[in-house]
Amino acid sequence: IDAAGLESEQSAADKLAFLLKSITAVKQDIECKLADLTYEVVCHAGDFTNPFTVPDDTWTLIPFKTIYYQPSTGTFLDGEFTATKTGYYDVDVFFYDKDIVTPIVELGLRIGGDFDGFLADYCTIGTDKLKLQGGRKVYCRAGQKIYAQLYQNSGVDIEFNSVAYPGTDGYISISFAGSYRAATNL
Repeated sequence: IDAAGLESEQSAADKLAFLLKSITAVKQDIECKLADLTYEVVCHAGDFTNPFTVPDDTWTLIPFKTIYYQPSTGTFLDGEFTATKTGYYDVDVFFYDKDIVTPIVELGLRIGGDFDGFLADYCTIGTDKLKLQGGRKVYCRAGQKIYAQLYQNSGVDIEFNSVAYPGTDGYISISFAGSYRAATNL
């Protein structure tokens, strides 16, 4: 057997060990990224069990009650989601009332939490349909809350009633969108 040009067994073993370590490191990195960046619905809630009032000139929590998708990480209670996982969340909110009768008023929808608040939609209504809808990405640390609020400036309190048909309806949907390492939160 002509062994000219063949590597020693030690050299081949070293190269194989290096290759296996590299493959293992890449595999772990991919698994970590997939685990952290998996887009998952965390919570989806809607409906209101009782009428609720939005006072004049005050941001007021929308008290969504019925949980359609129970969070496996975090909790949802009376319209507020409390995160147990730090990262980025997609939050979508829809709120409407088909036959609300109010004075001419501006209504605003804000998506917010312990971190900040962001005006997602607004409209001016009188005796017409009310529809507010918005969404945003939210950076939330573990223990912080995410919620939606309404604002109105009619000069009087406005009651929203989900009991009387067609009444008030809507939802809040929260999805985990990426790990805290996905971007720099400024």
